[in-house]
Amino acid sequence: MAKAEPKTRILLPKRYKKGDVIEVRIKVKYPSTTGLKFVEGKFVPAEKPADYLDDVKVYYGDTLISHFDLTAATSPNPLFRIKVLVDKEAPLKVVVTLNEIKDDKGNVVRKAKDYVTTVQIKPQ
Repeated sequence: MAKAEPKTRILLPKRYKKGDVIEVRIKVKYPSTTGLKFVEGKFVPAEKPADYLDDVKVYYGDTLISHFDLTAATSPNPLFRIKVLVDKEAPLKVVVTLNEIKDDKGNVVRKAKDYVTTVQIKPQ
């Protein structure tokens, strides 16, 4: 199980004004694993359980504007790109949730956990 916490960077354009549609890039650095390994032409359970980004939600102000429901097949360190209509000054919040991890007996080893990163949208 990876002991790292996800590190999220929210990248905004340098200049934008009210009414613009901007591209927001969200880079999440996290060493996801599928919990599988390839042996003799087959995928079999690995020694380490699946450890991955389970969910990413993006809020503009109090409004949920984007939601990514992810699986163990999501690559490590993914980059998400979304378009946002800048209509106010407000925080842009990204909530990254790691999956719940259970051992081979079904006991919870790590509960699902949220990590929050916020930047301020300030139209010029």
